[in-house]
Amino acid sequence: IVRQGEPQAPAKRAGGAEQTVAKKKKKRKADKRKRSEPKTAADNPSNDETPVQEEDQKDMSAWLNCYVPEPVLKALAELNFTQPTPIQAQTLPSAIRDHMDVMGAAETGSGKTLAFGIPILHHIAEQKARIGDGPMSLQALVLTPTRELAIQVKQHLQSAAKYTGIGVVNVIGGLSADKQLRLLKRRPEIVVATPGRLWELVDQNTPHLSDVSNVRYLVIDEADRMVEKGHFEDLTRLLALMNADRVDGAKRRQNFVFSATLTMQLMRIIGVSAKPKVVDLTRKLGTAESLRESRIVCSSIEDKDSRLYYFLLAHPGRTLVFCNSIDSVRRLVSVLDLLQCSPLPLHAQMQQRQRLKNLDRFRSSPTGLLLATDVAARGLDIEGIEHVIHFQVPRTAEVYVHRSGRTARAASDGLSVMLMEPRELPVYRKICRTLGREEDLPDFPVDSDVLKAVLDRVSLARR
Repeated sequence: IVRQGEPQAPAKRAGGAEQTVAKKKKKRKADKRKRSEPKTAADNPSNDETPVQEEDQKDMSAWLNCYVPEPVLKALAELNFTQPTPIQAQTLPSAIRDHMDVMGAAETGSGKTLAFGIPILHHIAEQKARIGDGPMSLQALVLTPTRELAIQVKQHLQSAAKYTGIGVVNVIGGLSADKQLRLLKRRPEIVVATPGRLWELVDQNTPHLSDVSNVRYLVIDEADRMVEKGHFEDLTRLLALMNADRVDGAKRRQNFVFSATLTMQLMRIIGVSAKPKVVDLTRKLGTAESLRESRIVCSSIEDKDSRLYYFLLAHPGRTLVFCNSIDSVRRLVSVLDLLQCSPLPLHAQMQQRQRLKNLDRFRSSPTGLLLATDVAARGLDIEGIEHVIHFQVPRTAEVYVHRSGRTARAASDGLSVMLMEPRELPVYRKICRTLGREEDLPDFPVDSDVLKAVLDRVSLARR
C-alpha cells in the first residue's frame, strides 16, 4: 500500500543529496583557491586586532638607548612618537639609569612633559612590580603655575601611562573639590597640581596628601613663574614641608625642574642636588626662523579695531590675539561679537570650566579666534596656530617672544603682527633694541579699498 505523499519524499531527499554534493564540490574549489592565494593579516585568526599589527611595524628603535619601559613604548607607538625629542634624548638616560636630578630649559612644545614623565613612570612601574598591584602611597608630585597647564600635563602623562596601571589626577582650583577628593581616594600614584589648591588640601590633612613630604619624585614646571609673586608663598610652604619632614631612611627624592631660565637660586629654593643633569636647549632670546614678523601702525584704538577686523577677513585661519589687560579683552570681544567673528575670550577672571571649554573650541576649529591675556602666552601647547596678533605692544621683549612663539611651531610657518599706536612707540623701540633689531619690523600690507568697507562696518558695530 502506497500512502499519499510517499512518492514525493524520496524525490525530495534525492534533490537534497544532489545539492549537498554540489555544495561540497564548490567548497573544495573555494578552499583550493584560498590555499593558492597569499595569506593576509585578516586571514590569521590570532591577529584580529589590526591596530596592534600596525603598531608592531612602527620603527621605535630610536628610543632604544633611552631606557623606556615596554608598556610606555607601546603607548608612544600609538601616539606616533617614534623618536625622542632632543630634551628627551638628553634627559632620559641620566634620569632613569643614574637617577639624577634634572634641570632643563626648553621651549613649550619641546617634549619636556615626557622628559620627566617617562622616568617617573619607569620608576613607579618598577616599584609596583616589586610590591604587587596593591594601593601605593603618593609617589610623584608635579607642580605647575596655571590650571590649564596642569590639565594639559595630566592628559599627556595619562596617555603615556595607558598600559602601566598608574593613576594620574589633577588637584587644581576652579573645579569641583568633591570630585577631586573622590579621585584622591583611589590613591593615584601621580598628582599634577597648582600650589594654591594643593597647599589648601595638604593643610587640611587630606587623605593621600598627608604624606606629601615622602613623595619620591617632584616636578616643578615653569619654575621661573612659580617663584614669582602669587605662587611663591604657597610653593615655599610646600617645599619647606617636603624638605623638612622626610621620614628617616626614606629614599632621596628625585627632582625635575624645568624653567625658561636656570639659576642657582632656583636650585637652592627647590632643594636640587649639587650635581644635577643640566639640559639647556633654549635659543638666545629671539623668535623662530620660520616666523614672519610685521607691524601695522594705527592712529587710535578705534583704528586698531578696524585693522584687526580687516586682518581676520583677509587672512582666515586659527588666530590668537593678545591684549595687555582683561578690560581690553572684554571690550574687543564685544566688538568682534557684533561683527560675527565668534571670538573666544581667555583670561584669569573667567570660570575655569569656561576657560577650558573655550580652549577646546579654539583647538577644534581651523578658523578659531582666541582673545587672551598673557595667561595663555606660556606653557599652553596649542597646535596649529597660524597667526598671532599683538593688539597692544607687549610690555617686554620676553613677552613678545613668548607670545609670538605660539605660532611657527615645529618648523611650521607662522605670522606675528603687532598693532601699534604712536604712544606705544617707546616700548616698541625698547623691544627692538633688546632683540638686537636694527631695523623696524616690516609693515603688513593692507588693501585700502577693502579697508574702507571694513571701517564702515566696524563703526556701525561700535555704535
